[in-house]
Amino acid sequence: MKNKFVKNIPQNIAIMLILIAFTFKYLFNGLSKKEFINAIKISDSKFLFWGIILSFLYIFFEGYNTKKILKLYGYDVSIIKTAMYSFTGFFFSGLTPSATGGQPMQVFVMSKDGIKVSHSSLILMVELCCFQIVTIFLAILGFLYNKKYIFSSKGVDVWIIYTGIISNFIIFLFIFFIIFSKRFVNIIKKASFALVDRFFKDKVKTKAKITKSLEEYRLSSLFIKKNKLMMLRVLFVEILQICSLYSISYFVYKALGYNKSSFIDVLLLQSLAFVSVSSIPLPGAIGVSEKISKFLFLLLYDKSIVNEATILTRAMNFYILFIISAVIFFVSFGHYIITSKNKVGAENGKNKNI
Repeated sequence: MKNKFVKNIPQNIAIMLILIAFTFKYLFNGLSKKEFINAIKISDSKFLFWGIILSFLYIFFEGYNTKKILKLYGYDVSIIKTAMYSFTGFFFSGLTPSATGGQPMQVFVMSKDGIKVSHSSLILMVELCCFQIVTIFLAILGFLYNKKYIFSSKGVDVWIIYTGIISNFIIFLFIFFIIFSKRFVNIIKKASFALVDRFFKDKVKTKAKITKSLEEYRLSSLFIKKNKLMMLRVLFVEILQICSLYSISYFVYKALGYNKSSFIDVLLLQSLAFVSVSSIPLPGAIGVSEKISKFLFLLLYDKSIVNEATILTRAMNFYILFIISAVIFFVSFGHYIITSKNKVGAENGKNKNI
């Protein structure tokens, strides 16, 4: 099978299950299955229902942006199909460390539907740029809004937040300058080539990959400058998309009968929790995400129920959507995997007969 992300699905799922087991054993030590089920029973089901609706809206908004940009290239793709691409991205982002598999798999399935790799890569790069702008902006607001609590706290939780904010801000600056600054691109190219010459054996192939990646950023810059009005629309929809995901935490908060904190309080806390762990090199940032959420949710919940609230929130904004995304991916694009397997098998058979 040629696609490494598809090939590593069983291995990554096994890693996820191990991480989940460790999370429940050490982070939520003392929380029984009975207590968690009871937390669900006492929750207001209508708020949980709206939380699930918001998770689907998160996917829908991304699919909407993809559809609108594809239309500029002459592709007439339905919102259902582009939503399938978004489900694929969510599944593989959650399955791979630091969400590295999401976009490559979206490019893969889009190419199977006749969308040029150059077009799909550009679209996803533009969406990533907008995503980074919104998430970083909200996270910084969340940090400033809750700085008193963070500065007064000590331990690994605080350092994870600091590291997450700084690393994501650096990533954002890197994307921004590499798209809009030719001089920066040339510096990156020269520095990369110097490293390749010193440490890599296959210098020609590696340099070709770097050049191709930098070219994609250049094309993104041209696209953004040429379609400024469209970019504003994409950015607006991106805000709706991200706020949909973050708002799930507020609906869980309401479902558990809490009213003291405002919608903005909860949304900014969730924005901080999301960015703090988004670069963690673990599938779905499992374990670390729960740890940071629990630390921040102490501002919202009583200590006696913060474990249940954290697990319920993660179930709503990640685990349920991850499972749904997995099912939709295999139903929608599973035949591509089977076809790839058959091709490899046929090629191996021919080689044996030679």
